Amino acid sequence: MKKYLLLLVLLFSFNLLPQFQLQWTSPGFSYSKLSGWMDFEKQGDKWLKRLYTIDSTRFDVMQSGYSGTPQYSYIFTAPEILAGAQLYSLGEDLNGNGFVDAYILAYNGISTNYRQSVKIVDIASGAILFEKNDQNFYYSYPSLSDINDDGLLELILVKYEYPLFANFYYEVYSTGITGNKDQLVEYSFNLKQNYPNPFNPETKIEFDLAEASLVKLEIFDVNGEKVKTLVNGDLPSGIQSIRWDGSNNLGNRVPTGVYMYTLTSGGKSSTKKMIVLK
Repeated sequence: MKKYLLLLVLLFSFNLLPQFQLQWTSPGFSYSKLSGWMDFEKQGDKWLKRLYTIDSTRFDVMQSGYSGTPQYSYIFTAPEILAGAQLYSLGEDLNGNGFVDAYILAYNGISTNYRQSVKIVDIASGAILFEKNDQNFYYSYPSLSDINDDGLLELILVKYEYPLFANFYYEVYSTGITGNKDQLVEYSFNLKQNYPNPFNPETKIEFDLAEASLVKLEIFDVNGEKVKTLVNGDLPSGIQSIRWDGSNNLGNRVPTGVYMYTLTSGGKSSTKKMIVLK
């Protein structure tokens, strides 16, 4: 047995290929933080990556190269912390300073019926480039697309009448930023946060599919009991959008509370939380 273990040790000791040389080890980060590498600084047509960390109070972008030292930071406001510190890269430099911009969601108003606002910030300078925070409307997250085929990107928002959510409206803003309208878009498996959230009487659930596949989208209560099956069938690749009117499989309205929605496709699964209000 000892000879067998010694042989295993020797085999694994010499299994490290010569090109696998350690280049850098980061400092230790708190387990409460999420982290990764993001396209941050633009040079010509290329984006250089930076290491970032995010937790419930702040977002930090490290210095260039292999570094664990923050160079740019964003401190979340109380409404943004309430929304779960939701900061997302737009993948574009809207003000031409060579750094990627991001949007941040915030929850405003009373806890029984939050109103969502959104702003776009330049992470490098902290400048607010765009903000929608109107007490009469609940705003979706923004997206960028060349919708009129003129080679320039438009900024698209959906706003819902608040607090009744009786109607919704599209708002389209010019950005002046060149977009590659012929670029092939590659989708990945991605379940997005529903909006509005919390909601009454209905909400929209969007998700991306990398390829055509059999899809299940199901609603569960906090006890894990299935409430509603929204999708159970084949869907094509790309962006999908499904509405839920807050009813169960019997057609009855579900009570106020927290619910989970789960997307399953191609052996992958993702779950997010939402709140139903009455």
